[in-house]
Amino acid sequence: MFEEIMRVTFLIFPLMWVIGYFVHIFISKKAFNKKFGYFGPIINVLAFIGVAVHEFSHQITCIIVGMPTKGFSVSFRDRFGRVNPHGNVIPDQPYQSTLIQVLLVSLAPLLIGTWLVYFSLIVAFNPLFEPIYRIIAVVFCISIILAITPSTPDIRLIGSAYKNDPEYSLYQIFLIALSFLALWASVDILHWYFPLEYLYYFFLILCYYGFKYVFKGIRLVSV
Repeated sequence: MFEEIMRVTFLIFPLMWVIGYFVHIFISKKAFNKKFGYFGPIINVLAFIGVAVHEFSHQITCIIVGMPTKGFSVSFRDRFGRVNPHGNVIPDQPYQSTLIQVLLVSLAPLLIGTWLVYFSLIVAFNPLFEPIYRIIAVVFCISIILAITPSTPDIRLIGSAYKNDPEYSLYQIFLIALSFLALWASVDILHWYFPLEYLYYFFLILCYYGFKYVFKGIRLVSV
């Protein structure tokens, strides 16, 4: 299970980013420009579902990491009445957030969407499920892929968060690397195995905050 988590984290996530990027360019945009004829409306509806998942991923991650928002919205048409599935989450004072907060929120649609695609495919290819559920899983999977990539403003916000406090941003990157090292050592050396894949991520989070407060305590003692 640990190997599966690492494979998803370092191989599948980037692969899904690339796939989502090309799907967005060659399918979503062409559907918006009505280049798919009768299939265009179907693709737009699927894209709308994907956008809803995309924005909800942003919103739920904002709540988890403690980044306040002014709300989020999803629309099927733009302000001119044209079909253009889109949405947004309005963060409250985003430039006062740390790199790790902005990074998780910005990449949330990719991270959450990849796992949703993974579980959807499990259902779709499992003959034990009823055909209707397998069809729904395929439709849901396609919808997510149509809107899985982080937007340009999401990526720019990551750079802005780093520039606001480069020193603390590098410190957070160091803590993340140290947490992955601790996770690897726990599994490879201590042979700690968890029954569910998600528990590895929770353990990673515990390592991050553990190291954070240990170093914070060391600084307080040394002052």
